[in-house]
Amino acid sequence: MNRKTKKAFILDDKGNVIYEKGGNYNRVQFNLEEAKYFKGNIFIHDHPGASSFSNNDIDVMIRYRMKEMRAIGVDYQGNMHKYIMKSRTPGIYPKGVKISKDYDVVFKGRYSHYEKIYFDGKIQWPEAAIKLGNELWTEVARRNKELIYISEVI
Repeated sequence: MNRKTKKAFILDDKGNVIYEKGGNYNRVQFNLEEAKYFKGNIFIHDHPGASSFSNNDIDVMIRYRMKEMRAIGVDYQGNMHKYIMKSRTPGIYPKGVKISKDYDVVFKGRYSHYEKIYFDGKIQWPEAAIKLGNELWTEVARRNKELIYISEVI
């Protein structure tokens, strides 16, 4: 899972890979023709450093009506993390604008906490980034009842 480039897969309900694509270190980019595979399917991609979703990940999930978004990555200690975001009721999503607003509010409230404990030497930054991401998406999902967020070490 410690790849130098990102890889993404789109799966159907039965777990069959219906499309896959590679990218660079930061992203896998899809064109409109490829985006047709998103609707109602599961999107899986790797995340360097085992970070949780970006705001853009969830925006794309909602915009293209994916069944769920998953990210998998290996942290600095070799632990594999799996993140899942999905709608509580298939086809029902919150507004992307509301998600972004909630994300920004929660980020502003929590980032300084992790920055402080990092500078105080109480935590390594890779661990802080993982914890911050989990807190962000847990709270965003709590504020948007249509979403379910799951984070696991596997």
